[in-house]
Amino acid sequence: MAETVELVRFTVDPDRRDEFLRLRPAAINALRNAHSGLIEAWLVEQDDGTFIDLVHWRSREEAVAAAAAFPQIQAAQEWLSTIAEVNEMVHATLVDAR
Repeated sequence: MAETVELVRFTVDPDRRDEFLRLRPAAINALRNAHSGLIEAWLVEQDDGTFIDLVHWRSREEAVAAAAAFPQIQAAQEWLSTIAEVNEMVHATLVDAR
């Protein structure tokens, strides 16, 4: 099993940005509780206001299963409601981390 990184690029309505940031920790904690393969999660904001969520998983299988189940998690539903548009979601094999 190769470690995997999930990359999700999306936008948030500027009027809901604070709510989005406030709800994210609970969503990530709920995801971690439901799927033990989550290693780390980073959120970055680009200069244009686009967000990128980078989630490090123990395996691609765990990442794909968690992505499918995430919308059914209550805390995730609340957080996802603040996202205006998902522009990209990919899973990629982690080749090197230092």
